[in-house]
This record gives sequence, structure tokens and C-alpha cells, in this order.
Amino acid sequence: MTRIFLVIGLLALFLSLTPILAADYIFDTVGSEIIFDGTLLKSGKTLHYTQKIQVLDPQIMQSDGFDIIHHTHLLSDYFTEEKVLFYKVEKDGIYLVATADQLGGELSVYEEPSLELPLPPEKGKKWQRTRIEGGNLTELNLEITDVDKEITIGDKTEKTVVVKVSGTTVHQGKSSKTEKEIFFSKVGRVKQITKQYISDSEVAVSTFTLKNIIEPGEKSEKNQEPKAEEAAVKDSESTKTDNTKNP
Repeated sequence: MTRIFLVIGLLALFLSLTPILAADYIFDTVGSEIIFDGTLLKSGKTLHYTQKIQVLDPQIMQSDGFDIIHHTHLLSDYFTEEKVLFYKVEKDGIYLVATADQLGGELSVYEEPSLELPLPPEKGKKWQRTRIEGGNLTELNLEITDVDKEITIGDKTEKTVVVKVSGTTVHQGKSSKTEKEIFFSKVGRVKQITKQYISDSEVAVSTFTLKNIIEPGEKSEKNQEPKAEEAAVKDSESTKTDNTKNP
């Protein structure tokens, strides 16, 4: 009987230490870096930017209440923006539950978890979302309009779940129309198109598309390559010196 309780205790300990299973439709490989190419078309001018997402370890961050943490950077020649996003993955969907303006910054926890994508995704599924985004109040209606839409990402064709979004954004007391089209492949969000109707005659269009996913192993290998090259150069120089001393 004692052995049975011991086995049960060890099994419970193992399960408590086992990391969350891989989740579909969201980048969840700890240590990976996801890079997007982006453009913003406004007032006839095009601004290019890069978005980077680093997937952090919730245990290292001492954030046991979250399943996935994304540390994001938006980079351009004119501005930079940092954000930390905290997610929970439930049986019925992927939820954004908290944000921070920077790593280690004060946590802003949503009163109600914000549903990003229902699971499993079903065509025709509708839901609503109200939250603060970038200091602005957004009230949005969302609908899954396709579950196997093929789009081209780089040199690959990806099957995606398409979420169409419409609603309003309130900025400095002024309300404007917002439209989005978000494409999720099994690995995560791979493309997003956002239209912000500034006025009846002016629309700002932002588009970002997945460029590259750097896995943790690939990252370390790339970091080691320069060292290997440096070692080769040093060996070559050492050989030359030895040959000079001993012709």
C-alpha cells in the first residue's frame, strides 16, 4: 500500500513539472524568435517596420498563472514600441489575460480574459471583444470566416483560419471605424491587415506578414558560427607563425 501511495505521489510530482502541451494557432516554443515584415500606408506615404516576438518561459518569469508569454518589439526608423503579452490556453480558446508595457513592468490584468481565437476554430463562430489597446478603447465584433484559407507566406503556401474583425476605436474622445483580417496557421498568427478609418476620405492600412521563425537551436548555432570562424582564423595565423619559425 505504501508503494502505491509513493507511485501516486511521484506521478503527481511529474505532472506538476510537465510543461504545457504544444498549442495550435499560437507561437509557444520557449526561446524562439518570430520576425514579421510590416508596412503602414497613411496619407500616401509608406512606412516600413519590423515586429519581433520572443517567446518567454513562464516559470523563469515567475508567472505560473500564464501558459504563454510573448515579449514583442515594434521597430521602425521613427518609433519603437515594447509590449509583453500574457496568454492562457483553455480547451475552448486562446485568451489574452494581461499585458505590460515593458519586461518587468507593472502588469495590467484584464477583468475578463480576452478571447483571441476559439478552439477548435469553426467557420461562422462569432464573438465580441472590448478592451484597451495602445491606450485606446476598442469595441470589436469578430467572426471566423474560413478555416482552410490558403495564403502564400514567403515561398510556402499555408492553410489558415481567417478571423474578420469590425468595430470602433476611441482615441482622445474621437471614435473611428476599425477593420481587421487576421490569418492563423497551426504555428500562430502569420498575417494581419488592419484598416483604421481616420476620416471619411482617409484610411490608414497596416499589414504585417511572417518573415522568419528562429528556433532556439538555430539561434545558438548562429551565435556559435562567428566563434568557429574566429577559431579557424586563429589556427591559420598560428600555423603561419609556426611555419615562419620553422621553415
